[in-house]
This record gives sequence, structure tokens and C-alpha cells, in this order.
Amino acid sequence: QTCALPIYHAGVLARSSLDCAAVMQAISAPDLQDDRSSARPDFTKLRDMKGLRIGLMANYFGGDVETDAETTKAIQSACDVFRKLGAEVRDVTIPPLSHFSEAGVLISRCEAYALHEANLRKAPELYSETSRTRLMLGALIRAADYINAQRHRTVLLQKMAEIHTQFDLLIGPTVPTAAPPLELEKD
Repeated sequence: QTCALPIYHAGVLARSSLDCAAVMQAISAPDLQDDRSSARPDFTKLRDMKGLRIGLMANYFGGDVETDAETTKAIQSACDVFRKLGAEVRDVTIPPLSHFSEAGVLISRCEAYALHEANLRKAPELYSETSRTRLMLGALIRAADYINAQRHRTVLLQKMAEIHTQFDLLIGPTVPTAAPPLELEKD
């Protein structure tokens, strides 16, 4: 199927961390057709923080993600709360964000094009200009570049698997600043 919407998603939205855990538990499951997918973790186990090993992705602050003071303070405050609840919070250095995004963008462009190629040829007008352009970029990527990106992805996955043997979860900034206040239109 095709759609005329750009390829974006917001992720899971919930009112609380417990609600988010319940939603994640319901929607996450291994993909039986993808040998790289992992078994479903039990997201509801995160209710008790005692003994939880949390890795604070220290190299993301001021490095990979230029966080403002408010964002950095909010994450540090959250870590203080986790410590008070019995979690162990330690700094961890993970591979640079750019390594993940470079491999991921290249792989996703190729794979998305492969999935949509027939429809793009048959009915390109069913795609928005943005989506069509993004998908068509996958046709321009050389096989050697795709294979090298997959190799790099494997190395990154191995590094992250090692880190995940030391920590139950990782925390760090996902965006550099807090969301701006929503200004509602007045009648």
C-alpha cells in the first residue's frame, strides 16, 4: 500500500511511565520474520528501582547532543530521583550518535526503496513529494555502501550488547532543548 503522507512517527505517547510501560508491553514483540529482532522485554518490571543499573550516556551531553542547561538539569534531577529510589546510576560512553544515524539512514533508504520500488514505478503520484524523494534516494546507493553500512551496524550492535550486559537501561537526552510552550489560538 502507498500513502500520501510523509514518513514520520511520534512514538509512544502516554500519561505516565506506567502507562507507557503497558503500551510498550502490548506493542512490542519479536518479529518472527527478522532474525535480528530481539525477544520482548518485560517493560512492567521497571516499577521497582532498587538495584536497577542505569547508564547515564555522559558523552551525549555537550558532545553528540548539545543540551541546554534546563535539559541537562532535568536529566540530572531524574538521575537523583532514581538514586534515591535505589538505582545505581553510572556514566557510560556509547558510540557516537553519528555512527548510528549514518548507518541507519543509509540502510533504511535502501530497504525502504526496495519495499516501495514497484509502487513508485506504477503510481508515484500516490506519494507526497517528500516521501517520494526520500524513497528514491535509496535507488542511488551502491550495494557496497549498503553492505558496509550493515557491517558497521553489526559492530555497533555488538558494542551496545556489551554495554547492555552492564546496565538495565540507558538514559540521556533525546533532544537538545525542552519543548516550547504550546500557544493556543484565541477566538
